Amino acid sequence: MTMWIVTVTLFIMAFAIVAFILSAYTRRIAEVALTEKFRAAETITEGGVPGEWIATIKRRIARKGMMRFLTGEVSGQQLALAKLDKLCYFYEHSPFFQNEDSRRLLLRRLQETREQWAGATWEELAAASGKVADSGARAEKRDTIVGPPSPPNGSTDRRDMRRGRHEHTDVVG
Repeated sequence: MTMWIVTVTLFIMAFAIVAFILSAYTRRIAEVALTEKFRAAETITEGGVPGEWIATIKRRIARKGMMRFLTGEVSGQQLALAKLDKLCYFYEHSPFFQNEDSRRLLLRRLQETREQWAGATWEELAAASGKVADSGARAEKRDTIVGPPSPPNGSTDRRDMRRGRHEHTDVVG
């Protein structure tokens, strides 16, 4: 009888641990998915195409190129518009807004972008993404610190750095 209780207890503990791990994993996946959607909307409203979208669309075009005789011709522009439509649908039904004015503003900007993308070629869309990414990289490079701060006594000992025995100087490149 005691062995049966121990076995059931261990089973319940194992089940609880697995359930905890799965819930943490699910939470993390949902967080990543939401973050990607908000980053994509930010990139789009700044005039670009999200880099992840470009990579995904290029892979799909390459795959479809191999099976073109079965699936027909699909352009990158059509795939980008479909992704943008899905993003608009998400924001139409999303509870993550402070008020309806914010939602309407974002949806209006996304709709304007959709109209622009409908008149552009895939090559123009992909090129626009590179321009936005390049300008962001230049701005990021301008704001970064080039080297670690040096301790005042000239020591390169990492322990001195961790203990705060150094002056913090921002060096902009």
